[in-house]
Amino acid sequence: MERVKDVMGEILKNQDLQASTANPVRFSMLDKYCESDVHKGKVVQMMCVDGEELCPICTREVENNKLSNELNNRAHEMQKQRRLDALLQNSIFEDDKLKNCGFKNYHASEGTEAASNKQKMIQVSKAYQEGQTFNTWLYGDPGAGKTHLAIAAIRTINELSSGERTCLFVNTSKLMQDIRRTFSSNGFAGETESSYIERCASPDILVLDDLGAESGRIGKEGQASDFVHRVLYGISNERLDKCTIITTNLTFEELEAMYDKKLISRLKGKHIALDFSQTKDYRDQKMNVGDVTDG
Repeated sequence: MERVKDVMGEILKNQDLQASTANPVRFSMLDKYCESDVHKGKVVQMMCVDGEELCPICTREVENNKLSNELNNRAHEMQKQRRLDALLQNSIFEDDKLKNCGFKNYHASEGTEAASNKQKMIQVSKAYQEGQTFNTWLYGDPGAGKTHLAIAAIRTINELSSGERTCLFVNTSKLMQDIRRTFSSNGFAGETESSYIERCASPDILVLDDLGAESGRIGKEGQASDFVHRVLYGISNERLDKCTIITTNLTFEELEAMYDKKLISRLKGKHIALDFSQTKDYRDQKMNVGDVTDG
């Protein structure tokens, strides 16, 4: 009863304020009592507030639980958003415009190789989301949309799994460039070669974009350098039981000529391969002279 008296005391303190408002709260004590387990068996006198009968202790408990649930839901949403944002924050893009790539804005005419590969990548993303483990290779000429579809897949997985299936995009040329910067600065932005390799090794699904471009075919007999091999071996050794999506402009034969065959074998693993050799370069758009304006 003491707790009820406290509640009533607060109400009585505010009677003058209630009376001065246009719609004062009307309440009264009832000759009824609540014996809910909420107040651990204590008998609490019921009240009538604006025509509604209620137990002040039970009502307060309901409101407290409601507030607690709202706070928990908000915290969950914030954690979910942090996981979703981690994809874009931790990825290594050569062009930030690629961050907006998705299945909806990958346009391909019906019946074309591009349209077929788009549907295949949608199926790949579903399989990855379900927890299947295999690698996916996208190969063909530049500008066919391989990178676009790879990013679309991991963005879809990231969103539909609320970030539970961790994903990362890494452009291999930019990766090697960033790692080299750590050599001369004794660590670049707090990063080292090991930390970059660990970042690539940890996600459930990794995109290694434009494999082969990082070497530039400038090594002996067009082969990748020892440095590139070391980094790629470090990543592949840690991803034997994870999923990797690899895009490249080279054929497997060309890759095996550039890299150690054992490395390519590791990167292949259990895999599917999507051929884009018949897909035209969507970036190659011929203009007419009349399309060029002065100014």
